[in-house]
Amino acid sequence: MTKSFSFSLQGLRRDKIVRDVVLFLVWPLFSLLYSAINYRKSAFPLILLFFIVFAGFTFVISSEGIDANFYKDTLVEWNQSDLKWAKFKEGLDEGDIGRGDYLQPTLTYIVSIFTSDYRVLFAFFGLILGLFYSANVKGLIEAGGGRIHMVAFPFLLLFLMVIPFWQINGFRFWTASHVFIFGMLGFSFTRSVSYLIILAASILVHFSFLFPVGLYVAFFLIRRFQKLLPFFFLLSFLLQEINIYGLLAILPGLPATLNARIGDYVHPEYVQQVIENRQELVWFIKYKGLVIDVAIALIIIIVLRFYRRQLRSSGVEPIFYFGMLLFGVTNVLMAFPSIGRFHSISRMLFAASFFVLCQQNYRSTIVKLISILSLAPICFFCIVELRIGLNYLGINTFFLNPLLAPFFDNSIALIDLF
Repeated sequence: MTKSFSFSLQGLRRDKIVRDVVLFLVWPLFSLLYSAINYRKSAFPLILLFFIVFAGFTFVISSEGIDANFYKDTLVEWNQSDLKWAKFKEGLDEGDIGRGDYLQPTLTYIVSIFTSDYRVLFAFFGLILGLFYSANVKGLIEAGGGRIHMVAFPFLLLFLMVIPFWQINGFRFWTASHVFIFGMLGFSFTRSVSYLIILAASILVHFSFLFPVGLYVAFFLIRRFQKLLPFFFLLSFLLQEINIYGLLAILPGLPATLNARIGDYVHPEYVQQVIENRQELVWFIKYKGLVIDVAIALIIIIVLRFYRRQLRSSGVEPIFYFGMLLFGVTNVLMAFPSIGRFHSISRMLFAASFFVLCQQNYRSTIVKLISILSLAPICFFCIVELRIGLNYLGINTFFLNPLLAPFFDNSIALIDLF
């Protein structure tokens, strides 16, 4: 067990922190790569945080239909309407604003008081998401022993790329994901109750996290039956998209705000639109999830066959088994169009579990074989995620710095150059 799971730069010399910060101000992309390569002797988590803030400021809104454009329009509308705090709070409490989510609308309102420049708002988005993203990465590396072994690196890469920082496009859900993961990993590695509070706070970022938070509570009640979870995990692939709409009869008994939010996600027109959007996806985007999930399932079988004892002693057993529970229940509920997003949380938990196991057993022949066999599907998954990210990352993100970026518009995404 580690004694901490946080963003701390404890033990790093001040002159190296200053060096890395100055390098960031000159060229953020190079400073990120340099600090990542020298992660043990650099302020890597700090530079990663700074870069995510910078990526937020230089974020490219590449389409009118994406969430980011909605955030931008809301910011401009509130700035020009001179929305008062009392009216905003009333709308927030009643669910007319945010529809049950609190962080994003509150942050947008505060920024709208000062500016209508969406770049400022997205810089704050990057700050919030980046704090948890960088803390998750740093904490996981420390949990694995500090020094990254090559056999474990593919799983760290997967952990980084399942919910990458350019997902501030969908700030609410993906930030809530990193908050939830931070709370769960922190509690698993330290047993500090404060991390459970953070985990529960993910509900305030996105209302749908009532689902994984409630499931996490249930997980502790069924711990004695966790040996059955692998069977449920595998069986759940056969139960995907079963007809469960009869469960919607309970909706009238839910609070009005929650009922409205869930109703939006299961409305027939919305369901049909999601199905059509899936059919229109390019093949590599459509199947990237399936490829990595098959690889994960195979690794789970190997781990349960050869590493049950190491799983218990490593400290990642709760993460590993809860990942199976969340993934399996998500599979069963796949009839709800947006529920599949929770697969990403399970994938990050599996990636974290595999990383720590490989770190602690890096000399094992089986671990080396797992690493080699997983490399191709992980690389495929990561390349596709990076391809998606090129829609939101612009040339400003890669070639400008914080001193020059305010003078340039974020109009050209990198995908436009290919």
